[in-house]
Amino acid sequence: MTKKARKTLDTLPTLFALSARDGDTCRYCGKALYSPQLVSDMQRFTGATHCGESWCTPERHPSCYYIDPATIDKTKIPTIDHVIPQSKGGTHDLSNLVLACRSCNSRKGARMTEGLNDERSF
Repeated sequence: MTKKARKTLDTLPTLFALSARDGDTCRYCGKALYSPQLVSDMQRFTGATHCGESWCTPERHPSCYYIDPATIDKTKIPTIDHVIPQSKGGTHDLSNLVLACRSCNSRKGARMTEGLNDERSF
């Protein structure tokens, strides 16, 4: 018996698409989330070494641009939630995906919600 290959999400492009469609807010609680561009910058520059030169900017010297990990509010990093969970037949199609804060996504888990904005349903 062969396993069916699961399609995986290309996370950053999906974040950009969902952000363009819905804005940078959690679909469930309405919390403001970091933009996908900032998430991309965090992935590239967190922990990088800053050269200390006064002329240094991300545009002029991107290899040394620095984001201090201590300044990142992890509760504002967007996650991608499947409205209809994959375990219940949900797909990676954008119509089945929403942005959610980590707390709401964890609380919802693999359950389905009656209404996207109704926190009490999960």
